[in-house]
Amino acid sequence: MLSLIHICQASAEVMKALVRKLGHELLDLDTADQAEVYICNSCTVKYTTEQKILHKIRSLGNKNVEVIVSGCMPEVQLEDVLHANPEAHILGVNSVSSLGDLLFSIEQRNKQGIFREDHLEIYTHKPVSYTHLDVYKRQF
Repeated sequence: MLSLIHICQASAEVMKALVRKLGHELLDLDTADQAEVYICNSCTVKYTTEQKILHKIRSLGNKNVEVIVSGCMPEVQLEDVLHANPEAHILGVNSVSSLGDLLFSIEQRNKQGIFREDHLEIYTHKPVSYTHLDVYKRQF
């Protein structure tokens, strides 16, 4: 099952279409707690919104749910995202078309019994906030 939470509407619609095309079940907010993978398409416009997103990323990580953080937040606040959930997978803002590859990688790792060991990141360029996090990075 896959739950897609949309905040930035434009790329969320593209991701929803891709998720459906790949044959994953898309859950609504009422059943999102049943998701195996949770996609948080983030935005960093307001401090309150940022804090809610970071809380959600952290709480899902504590429940051992695979979390993908996409949108602008990981591009400019990667350290905050990884502090909230070090195992969160990152999908850069210009890499939405790679969502299928990321979902496939997560699925393959889970089949091999590799759960939440390290996170995967896909970017078309290095994020603005990228500093000392090379140790965490695995680019495709």
